[in-house]
Amino acid sequence: GLSYMYRSERTAQKWSLLGTISPAFGGMFILASGAADGTDFTPAMASGGLVLTGLVIGPSMGYFYGDCPRRGLQGIGLRMAGLGLTITGIGTGMGWDIFGGEDFSTSALVMVFSGAGLLMGSMVYDIATVKRAVRRRNEEYHGSSVSMSPVFFSETGGVGVSLNLTF
Repeated sequence: GLSYMYRSERTAQKWSLLGTISPAFGGMFILASGAADGTDFTPAMASGGLVLTGLVIGPSMGYFYGDCPRRGLQGIGLRMAGLGLTITGIGTGMGWDIFGGEDFSTSALVMVFSGAGLLMGSMVYDIATVKRAVRRRNEEYHGSSVSMSPVFFSETGGVGVSLNLTF
């Protein structure tokens, strides 16, 4: 098989943070620059796509870097579900005839807030726990370790070095 390469926990968290923040700010910058002035939907679509990429995929970037792809994909799935619920709630609130034409304003609000909560909660959770996941992955592949520590022998008053090997 392929040899596993140690992954930095801090670098994994940076990937998750930057993968979330960079596209989101890039998309907001496009909107703020006036490129999306309402006459051409291309900049608005691009900015929306960037923001959504940052929100949905960004937090998982550290998991992919840290060789934890399953965990990264689980996070993307949760955030996609949250986004879908939010969009459905917004559409229901705007009068999409999803539920047979009845007034579902309370249901729409519940969907919007539940979906947004799932999306945001998953983002925060993934960014906060990526270091732990990468640490565990590193330990799976590098379970053995060597450590050295100073030792004082009280019987003789001497000092020495203790070498510990775990595997």
